[in-house]
Amino acid sequence: TAVQYELGYKLDGSGFSTTVALYQIDLTDEIVSVQDNYVTYYVNAGKTRKRGAEFSVSYRLNASVAVGGNLALQDYEYLQYEDGGNDYSGNKVRFIPEQQYNVFIGYQAKGLQARIEALGFGSYYIDDANTEKYDGYQMVSNLMMGYSLGHHKLQLNVNNVFDMRYAEEVSKDTRGNYSYTPGAPRNFQINYRYKL
Repeated sequence: TAVQYELGYKLDGSGFSTTVALYQIDLTDEIVSVQDNYVTYYVNAGKTRKRGAEFSVSYRLNASVAVGGNLALQDYEYLQYEDGGNDYSGNKVRFIPEQQYNVFIGYQAKGLQARIEALGFGSYYIDDANTEKYDGYQMVSNLMMGYSLGHHKLQLNVNNVFDMRYAEEVSKDTRGNYSYTPGAPRNFQINYRYKL
């Protein structure tokens, strides 16, 4: 069961736009997955409080070029949560970064479009006991270039442009074993679209 409160603001002016949102979600009996060695089981956390703030801004430098970014700040906490004799009440929810962001610059004119963005994922606890944190990752970059002509559109996507080595997710199970989900290496995608 969840009760959500949200307050927001949006401004969309000529060449400049911004949004701000503040929220709180009060949850009862949230389903939490627990990894015990190679077995995953599910329990209910009695009460959880999720608070956060989200900001976005974009600015058009001229008719073709825009810059901007997004920032999310998060504070998610177990108010009541016990499992297997362990009391995690008052601990932060694992896998929830303290902040996330992206920044971008985009270009669009005469059928040509391009965008490069950089993403960051802040530190977070890797277990319910809050014994360790993963530092997250910074400035993972993606590039998109496309061209439209009539009904045709050709697009190239390059993900992880600089081929950074990082973990998308790090976790620690109840026995102290670590697992890592690696971020994808540099990869290319070419898309063609025909629109009627």
